[in-house]
Amino acid sequence: MDTELLDALDTLGGAVAGLSIRGAANHLGVGQVRAKRLLAEHAARRQAPLSLVRGDDRGVTA
Repeated sequence: MDTELLDALDTLGGAVAGLSIRGAANHLGVGQVRAKRLLAEHAARRQAPLSLVRGDDRGVTA
């Protein structure tokens, strides 16, 4: 069920950033606690994953 709700947030695109927790809860038809968790999960999914790249640090001084 959460997958469907997260997909609904995806369809809103950038408008999700402007939603309050109460607004998201009303839009999704869920409680505010669940909406808060879904918004947090949605935001985490949209962030680009971090990658560590080992650079050539020879010759670098602090």
